[in-house]
Amino acid sequence: MRYIKRYTMKEWGRFDIETQEKLCAKYNITLTDYKTDKEKAVIILKKIGHIGMIMGRQSLEALNSYSNQPKKKRKKRRAPTRDDFL
Repeated sequence: MRYIKRYTMKEWGRFDIETQEKLCAKYNITLTDYKTDKEKAVIILKKIGHIGMIMGRQSLEALNSYSNQPKKKRKKRRAPTRDDFL
């Protein structure tokens, strides 16, 4: 029974041709496009930073648009007069 070995394209490219042939003869090699753990962490951090930047920019735009709106004038309540009760 041949064991399955999984390598990313980057890891597989590090082996020379002779080593690749030996590994193919000994194991069932599966090439994936998955990243290593360190590469995944870097990609996740980049995405989080990008999302945070977008959220910050949108919050700033919302705050600026809210601040730039003219303030509504409150209507003064009219004190009831004697005629209102009759």
